[in-house]
Amino acid sequence: EKKWTLIYNDAYLRWKNAREKLTHRPVEARSAPANESPEWYIGRFMNGSITQQQVASLGVCLRTYELKWLQTFIALKGQAVLGNALHNINKADNSDRKPDTAMEAEIIKCLRQLFNHEDGARDALDNNTSISPITASLASEIPTRKSVIELLTFFVMRDRIRGFNLVLKGLDDFSSSRRLPGKFDGWFFFWEAAIDGRGRFGSAVGASDAI
Repeated sequence: EKKWTLIYNDAYLRWKNAREKLTHRPVEARSAPANESPEWYIGRFMNGSITQQQVASLGVCLRTYELKWLQTFIALKGQAVLGNALHNINKADNSDRKPDTAMEAEIIKCLRQLFNHEDGARDALDNNTSISPITASLASEIPTRKSVIELLTFFVMRDRIRGFNLVLKGLDDFSSSRRLPGKFDGWFFFWEAAIDGRGRFGSAVGASDAI
């Protein structure tokens, strides 16, 4: 938890400094960031007012806007902010309440859009602020788990050394957060639970909510 507090504080300072560089110009001052700017979205994450619909809109912006928009989002430490949001959804002291799986799925989609670009993939490997939080979503619903596995596989294939080690660290962090000893124990625990929750003959009869 202390680690993520430090990461969040660092991301906030970097975002604040980057925003000041973008907004303070020698010409007349710019107005406050408009809706759907990178600064606006990150600000909503920072103050905790972001909604699921707004995260979905962020995914559309990352997918459809010009490359400079995405690069600005990365420069403002957007990946660290998304990683922190995932961490807050999945952290251990939230076990007494149901996680916001819909919000979690939208954040994973946003990260996927970032990783589809060279700048986003490089930032993830260089700064490692999103891979461990992504791995924690292996405890989520089946469609989100599928996306997580695809993303982790992508990092291993992209960089056989750094990517592999970061994914192993993420799996280790995930297992540790669940008080399980081995690197793969957390992943296998939820995988086995999903298999055990299948209905009769693969149908919905007797199936668990996770299927």
